[in-house]
Amino acid sequence: HKVLQERELCLLPLLARCEPIGSKRWPDPAKMENKDANGVAHYPGWSLPALKYLYAERKITASGHETTDTDPGMATTKDNYSLETYILSTNHYQIELLTNLDRVPESQRRLRIPCAGICDSAVI
Repeated sequence: HKVLQERELCLLPLLARCEPIGSKRWPDPAKMENKDANGVAHYPGWSLPALKYLYAERKITASGHETTDTDPGMATTKDNYSLETYILSTNHYQIELLTNLDRVPESQRRLRIPCAGICDSAVI
């Protein structure tokens, strides 16, 4: 998680100013993890083919999601953060705990996200 930590720490001041932040399940960690009786977290995540398509073919700068991780809960339960590692090791970044994604049109949209400590701003 070294690559992950260096990039995400730069975003903490930005995220601390965002209200409201995250899922409709926020700020309850138990609701965010949605663990079953065996302790396995259940929340959606990206797939490697989707991420490769978006970053390599569509040339996006960053991807974002409502959940706390790029990887699905079933993977993070096993301490598998391979999808986050893929993104961050290719000199890109991710934005976690986005909110109101249901209000964003499905296509033809670019978002301007201030990036504290990384750049002046990024267009996604």
